[in-house]
Amino acid sequence: MSNEFRKNHYIPKAYLKGFALPNKRIYRLLLNPDEYKTQIQNLSLSQIGFKYDIYSIKNDFFYSLFGLERDDKFIEKNCFKTIENNIEEVSGNVSSNHCISTFERELICYFILFSILRHPINVSNFNREHSIEEIENSLKSDENFLAKIQDKFGSKLTIMEINERISLEMSKYNINNISELLFHYHLLDIALNPNNEVRKSFLKINQWRKFNIYINETEYPFITSNFPAFEFEATNQNLPSLIFPLNSKCLLEIANKPFVENNFMVVKLNASDTKLIDFYNYIIMKNSEGELYGSDKKQLEKYANPMFREMEEKKLRKLLNNT
Repeated sequence: MSNEFRKNHYIPKAYLKGFALPNKRIYRLLLNPDEYKTQIQNLSLSQIGFKYDIYSIKNDFFYSLFGLERDDKFIEKNCFKTIENNIEEVSGNVSSNHCISTFERELICYFILFSILRHPINVSNFNREHSIEEIENSLKSDENFLAKIQDKFGSKLTIMEINERISLEMSKYNINNISELLFHYHLLDIALNPNNEVRKSFLKINQWRKFNIYINETEYPFITSNFPAFEFEATNQNLPSLIFPLNSKCLLEIANKPFVENNFMVVKLNASDTKLIDFYNYIIMKNSEGELYGSDKKQLEKYANPMFREMEEKKLRKLLNNT
C-alpha cells in the first residue's frame, strides 16, 4: 500500500475554503473536547475533515468487479474529483449571481449525496447495526426477526442459546473488514455506475425541488461542520428536506415539497438577521459530528457556550412543534 493519498479528506479542502480566513486557515470548535485538546484552534485546511486510509482499497476483487487498474488509492484519487474540482466555483457563483443553473443544481445534489455517503460514520453505523447487542435487541423486540433466526438455528432454542450461536458464527468473520468492504463498494458503484439506483433516485427527488438560497450580506458568517450536508428531520412539508451551507455567505435549503413551479427563491440577510444566522448555525451544529468550522473566533466561542445551545434548542423545538 503506497503512502501517497493516505490522508483521505471526507470534507474537501476546496469546499472548506469558502469558510476560511483570507490566509486559508480556519477555526475549529470541538463541541466535546477531552482534557488534552484545546476547544478552539486555528488550523490549516489540511488538518481537518480527514481520516487516514478510509478509502484505501484492501480487497483485490474490486479491480475486476469495476474493471479498474490496480491502485489502492483509486477512490481517493478519482471518485470525488469532478465534484471537488467544481464545488468551490459553483458555491461562489450561486453566492454572487443569486441564481442557479441546471448543472449547478446537479453538482450540488451530488455533493450532498457524496458528503453523506463518504463520511466515515457509515462504517461505524454498520458496525453498530450488526453488533451482537443490536441483534439481541432485535431478537427481543421483533417477532419476525426471531422467527427467521429460529428457522436457521432451531425453533426450540432460547434467545440466550441463539445469541451464543450467532456469536460463534460472527467470530468467523471480521465485522470491521465487512463494513469497510461494503463502504468501498457503495462509493465505487455510486461514483462509476450512472445507473446506480441511489444516485438516480437522489437526483430525481431533489434536483427540481425548490432551492431556497439565503444570501448573507453581513460580516457575521455561516459556519459549516464535519457533516456539512444533512437531512432535516421534520415531518411537516413546509420545513426543508435538506440543509447545506455553501460558504460563509450562502446557505441552501432544499424544500420538502416536490416539483413546484417556482423552484428557486433568494432571501437576503442583513444586519438585523444575525439571530436567524445564529439559528441556522445551531441547526448545523446540532447535525454535526462534534466539530464546527468557521472564520470568526468570537462567534465560535459564543457557540461553545451551553446557554446558547439551550436557548437555540428551545427555538428549534418550538418550530418543530408548531408546524
